[in-house]
Amino acid sequence: MDRIHLKLNSAMQRLMLWTGRHPDYEGIWVAHEVHGQDVLFERIHTESPAKLKSWLVAIRAISLTATLMPALAVCLWLMAMEVSIQWFPTLCAIAGVLFLQIAVNLFNDVGDYLKLIDLPTSLGGSGVIQKGWLTTKQVRNGAWFSLVLGCLLGVPALIQAPVGILVCGLMAVLGVIGYSGKPFNLKYRALGDFAVFALCGPILTMGVSYAATGAIEMGVLLIGCFFGFAAAAILNANNMNDIEVDTGRGAATLASVIGFQLARNWQAAYYMAAYVSIGLLVEASSYWVMLPMVTLPLAIKQIATLKRATHSSDEALAEIRFDAAKLHLLMGVCLCVGLLLV
Repeated sequence: MDRIHLKLNSAMQRLMLWTGRHPDYEGIWVAHEVHGQDVLFERIHTESPAKLKSWLVAIRAISLTATLMPALAVCLWLMAMEVSIQWFPTLCAIAGVLFLQIAVNLFNDVGDYLKLIDLPTSLGGSGVIQKGWLTTKQVRNGAWFSLVLGCLLGVPALIQAPVGILVCGLMAVLGVIGYSGKPFNLKYRALGDFAVFALCGPILTMGVSYAATGAIEMGVLLIGCFFGFAAAAILNANNMNDIEVDTGRGAATLASVIGFQLARNWQAAYYMAAYVSIGLLVEASSYWVMLPMVTLPLAIKQIATLKRATHSSDEALAEIRFDAAKLHLLMGVCLCVGLLLV
C-alpha cells in the first residue's frame, strides 16, 4: 500500500507529519494532498541524496544573499565614509546573521508543512520534507542549531556594543522564532511583510553597524530601508502566488487579507519606497549610490506582468517570486558597486 488517508488533525496525522513514519507500514511517508477533512499521505520510493546535499537544499543557500548583501553594503558604506571598522566582531556578526536566516528558512519549512501549505505540488519552501529527504523533526532541530550558533557568533559584537547589539539581537531572535512559529506566528497573521522588512532591513543593518563601530552611523538606516522594502517585495510576490492555498489553510498573509488586486499595487509601493530610500542616501554620499536605479526597468516589467494578471493563480505569475528575488540581488549588487565607486 502506497497511499493512506488520515483524518485532518488526528493524532496519527500529526505523528506522520513530524516523523514521516507510520507504525504499521515501512518507508517514508509525506502529506501529498488535502481532500476536505482528509489528508492523503504517499510513500516515497525515490532514494534520498547525501545528507550534505539535503541540508544545502534545506537551508536555501541562494536565498542567503537577502541578508549578506545588506551586511556587505553597510561595510562598504562605512569604508566609503572612512569610518574605522572592527573586523573581527563584524565578520562574526555577519556569519551570525546568515545562520539566523538559515534558522528562519528551516523554521518556515516546518511551519508551512505542518499547516499543509507547502505540499509536493506547491511552489514554496525548499521541498526537502516533501521529497522525504529530511523529516520535519530533523529540519526543526537544524533550525534550533542554526539559531543557537547565530547567537553565539554575535557574542564578539555584544562585547563591542552591549546595549545596541542586545536590542537588535533580541528583536532578531524573537523574529526568527516568531515568524512562522509560536507564540507570534507573524507570517500567518498578516504580519510577515513587516517582519521581513525589519529583519532583512533596518534591524540587520543597525546590528552590523553596531558590530563594526559600536554605533549607528549615518546612512545605515536608509540602507536598511532600501533592502527591507526589496525583501518585503519578495515575500509579497510569494504570497500573491499562494493566496488561494493560504486562505484554504486558514493562514492570513497580507496579500490574502488585502486581495490580489491591491497586493499588486502594494508590490509597486515596495519598490517605489526602496528607490526613494536610496535616493535620500545621496545627500550623505555621492550620486554613485543611485546606481540601483538602473534596475528600475526590471521593477516596472514585474509590475506590468502583475497588472496583466487577473488572478493569483494566473500562469503568467509562475516566475514572479523568482523575478522578485533576482531583482533584490541585482539591486544589492548595484548598490555595493556604487559604494565602491564613491
